[in-house]
Amino acid sequence: MAAMYKALALVVAVTMASGVAMAGQTPSPGRPPSVRDGLFTMAQAGRGRAAYMKACAECHAADLSGHEYAGALAGFGFQLKWQDASVAELYGRIRSMPLGRPGSLTTAE
Repeated sequence: MAAMYKALALVVAVTMASGVAMAGQTPSPGRPPSVRDGLFTMAQAGRGRAAYMKACAECHAADLSGHEYAGALAGFGFQLKWQDASVAELYGRIRSMPLGRPGSLTTAE
């Protein structure tokens, strides 16, 4: 279970690298809070962006669009590739990165 939360945190960090702000919004009355209401701070999002730029952007591009040898980390292609995978599978793939330095990302990153 902890691995799934770590994977979710990594996915959120990658998403935030694209500049999508999700912190500080107020939930609409009558509905439960969602991810869009802000589950983390803008400071955490900034740290996620910095970690992505340091360890991932070289291959996956600053805008998450990917290259021919490193897939996109956002958008339709990403969704299509991972739609039937578990969070644990995605987390395992992230932990195998960056290429040539698997496991070099810290838990915080």
